[in-house]
Amino acid sequence: MPKKTKKQKVLAELRRKLSAVSTISPRQDIKSAEFVKSQNSTIQSTVSVSSPLTFTYNNQGVATGKKASIVPDYSYVTRDLIKITIFTLFTIIFQYVLYFLLRRG
Repeated sequence: MPKKTKKQKVLAELRRKLSAVSTISPRQDIKSAEFVKSQNSTIQSTVSVSSPLTFTYNNQGVATGKKASIVPDYSYVTRDLIKITIFTLFTIIFQYVLYFLLRRG
């Protein structure tokens, strides 16, 4: 929901005043209507039409320093692959052992 502008807030306040005053008495209603009209005319005179804002984007590259040559360290990958291979071989050997033990029985 978009935010209300100052003009909308002032008009809402005037409507509230008008509705509150209209419930009091008809004599005061005429005074409040004149008050609201005078307020509306002052609001319209104070509100100025502004030109739309413009935005310009300057697309210049970001200055970067020397590119540091970073040598990645993948030693953990080789250790993980070795562990996975050992576990896989152990599992396959264990399955064959179970297969032959249960087949004999």
